Amino acid sequence: MKHILILTESSSVPYIYECALTFGYKPIFLYTIDAWDIRIDYSYELIDFSKSEKDIAEFLKGKYEDIVGVVSCIEQLTHKMAKISELLGVSINSRSSYTNLRDKKAMKECWEQNGVSTPKSYGIFHNSNIGRDDLLYPVIVKPVFGAASAGVKKISSFSELQSQIKHILRYNLTTLANEGKVKSGFIIEQFVMGAEYSVDTIWVNGKPILSGILSKSTPKEPDFPDRLYFTDTKLDCETREKILEETYKGISAAGVKNGCTHTEVRVMDGKVFLIEAALRPGAGGALYRILTESTEIDFYKYLIIANTPSLIAAYNNTEEIIVTPQKRFFWYNVSYEGSGKIKGLDVKKELAEDSNIKSVIFRRKIGSYLPREGMSSSYLAWVIGLLPESVNSEFEIESYMNYMDNNIIVSYG
Repeated sequence: MKHILILTESSSVPYIYECALTFGYKPIFLYTIDAWDIRIDYSYELIDFSKSEKDIAEFLKGKYEDIVGVVSCIEQLTHKMAKISELLGVSINSRSSYTNLRDKKAMKECWEQNGVSTPKSYGIFHNSNIGRDDLLYPVIVKPVFGAASAGVKKISSFSELQSQIKHILRYNLTTLANEGKVKSGFIIEQFVMGAEYSVDTIWVNGKPILSGILSKSTPKEPDFPDRLYFTDTKLDCETREKILEETYKGISAAGVKNGCTHTEVRVMDGKVFLIEAALRPGAGGALYRILTESTEIDFYKYLIIANTPSLIAAYNNTEEIIVTPQKRFFWYNVSYEGSGKIKGLDVKKELAEDSNIKSVIFRRKIGSYLPREGMSSSYLAWVIGLLPESVNSEFEIESYMNYMDNNIIVSYG
């Protein structure tokens, strides 16, 4: 029996499972030992990722025969899973490519050295004693090893910078402890305005074979949380080509040959700026659902292909598939107020019965602690659905997001 190991977020499990079966593989889903949203109807393993890569690989190799590939979709574990893949004999990239797209210091250096358009970096810092006087405010400050926009903030003065640095250093000491990155510091960079997009690309032997561009609502300042992504049926061809050209340049410069990348970009005065990228699918795989729904191209199928060495060889000559979204499907990260231990979670009747809403997925459970927004690398809830035809302007999009927020209730106690 050929096995494929998969680390993803729970709502993507059924889709990846079906795709793996079509290739004749038995999927084994991996979860962290503190996972609460396990899909028990699918074969799985609880993994203590605090153990060494060697110990984890030996355990998996001893239990599952003929492991053909590893699909890794979770940001904080991409580098560790890459090492495990090497030990299992199913590596698909050089280890440096994972570093380049996880460590923002390495990412910036890589892009700047290769002429990739990206906001100017003022440097990497490790304590609050910032002695520079050449910062042109506003600037962006963020953790070197952040995720889900945690710790990202637009700063307009030195006093604001000092305050946010304290929050980031605390984030590094707590959230990043499992990665061993408590001393990783923070990055200060140029603030770039403009429309924001994300690009999910699937790579085979250094070639992009499938890309989905998602438009984003204008992220709210100053924290710019991930909020609304949608398949934009009105994106013009010129902007699309510019975004893909610069994205491909940046990902290739990072050394990626295979697998899946998620890139965040801004377009200012017709110029594309790469904000950051990761070597995994957007939202842990969940964005593939709206891309698949909108285009009728199974992104999950190509996720399996690009992470399995034997399939990579078989699909080496695949030409890039042109993606044209037919409908405006969206993924929405619900906004919330406050923080604390969750006492209750609920979806109001109006939203539950809305025909445009396909799924409401809670990312936290009752009894867990919910940090305040802006300093959390996880989420409260996702909504997946079809944007109503009446929702077009920025004001209408903002109103629709408020409608979803108001119909998902969290209480603390």
